[in-house]
Amino acid sequence: MSLNLQTDSNYLENAYRYVLVAELIRKGNQLNFPRFDILFSETPDEGYDIVLGCNGKYRFIELKADYGRKRKANVILRVKTSH
Repeated sequence: MSLNLQTDSNYLENAYRYVLVAELIRKGNQLNFPRFDILFSETPDEGYDIVLGCNGKYRFIELKADYGRKRKANVILRVKTSH
């Protein structure tokens, strides 16, 4: 199956979103993080794609795509936890 970045962008966005969430859960479990809430925005005008919550603190995450450039994607994630 071949995907087209223009016509299949919603499909790809959703797939990458679930991959990210699966990795967050996996890594959180490995590091013994407390259980956290995961919420998804259903409309694009909310300004965020994912909300992560734990112990009453929430982080709003907006995902961005960069197509056409041949460069490695890097993500820096700073997390403070208290458990």
